[in-house]
Amino acid sequence: MELVVVFLLFFQLMWFIATINALKIVFRLRREFSRNDDDGDLERSEASAEQIKHLAGITLYKEPMEVMVRTIDSLARQKNAKAKLSVVIGLEEGTPDKEQKMKELNERYESKFERFIITVHPKGLLGDIPGKCSNLNYAARKAVHTLRKDATYGLAEHKFELLVTTGDCDSIFPPKYFECLERDYRSLSVAERDRTVWQSPLFYCINLHKSPFFVRVTGLLRSFFMMGFLIPWNINTMSI
Repeated sequence: MELVVVFLLFFQLMWFIATINALKIVFRLRREFSRNDDDGDLERSEASAEQIKHLAGITLYKEPMEVMVRTIDSLARQKNAKAKLSVVIGLEEGTPDKEQKMKELNERYESKFERFIITVHPKGLLGDIPGKCSNLNYAARKAVHTLRKDATYGLAEHKFELLVTTGDCDSIFPPKYFECLERDYRSLSVAERDRTVWQSPLFYCINLHKSPFFVRVTGLLRSFFMMGFLIPWNINTMSI
């Protein structure tokens, strides 16, 4: 009986701490969203600090194009997307109608980003396991190689820091996502920057009102656990 009481108290304490952590992150998110773009702090920081650019990687296999379009649109809405945000889209060799999709994506987004790159992940590469991770690995390496060869981009000359962000084809990036990422990046020391991976909270809210009850509950709990446990306590053991 005493053991059960101790277990319950410990369990409740963990939930209480997780709730406080989650509320702190929610408060921080709301503060960032309400930040006035005219404050000028970010512009002054950019003028005094090293230049930062971004490379965002998204993969596509058999998902509907409208899902991918919604994701890329959220990237195109980022501040200074045409000046400092490059996007690489990784298709699979087995993606249906990939030539048509490549043409459509290029026509729609080539002018909306600093660089817009599309790669095709071939089948049967030595030591390669089919899946999103291998596709993204291939796309990111190809994109960095392309940017290094681009004399007008400046990556080979180390003129700026390049931050790489990955997401799913149904990830919707909030309008100030990359501004917040830059601000947090600059707040760290040089040594910390080289060994830090940023994980934003994930909210499973697309068509949440149309989802079954248990799907809604699971999605909300996953968001809570990420904000309450994984992010503040750094206990996500997935390898990079």
